[in-house]
Amino acid sequence: MVTSVIMASILLVGVSVSLSSLNYFNSSEVLNFELKKQSAQLAESCAQVVLAKIRESPQYAVAIEGECIEIGEGSCRVMSVEAQSAQVQVLFNRAYTNLNVGLGSDLSIDSLREIPTILATQCE
Repeated sequence: MVTSVIMASILLVGVSVSLSSLNYFNSSEVLNFELKKQSAQLAESCAQVVLAKIRESPQYAVAIEGECIEIGEGSCRVMSVEAQSAQVQVLFNRAYTNLNVGLGSDLSIDSLREIPTILATQCE
């Protein structure tokens, strides 16, 4: 009888540990998703700022190391600006978003496409 109680206790502890581990990993995935979503929103805001700078000065260009722009509680780095596109990077709480921003001839954003990581230093 004592053996069955001990076995049942070990089984219940095992199930409890398994379930708590599962919840831990799920909450981590939810946090990563939220950080990525905020990073993407900052990158889209950065694209709007770049567009405003191009409208203000059609010859707007960035140095080879890029230009940091503060946006709300975050920042982005404008990596390049060309006639038809710009590339921006956001690092928000370890979540990167790198966007290629397609620019229309009427100075509007035609497309936003996520691209592989662009190596750059973080804005300070």
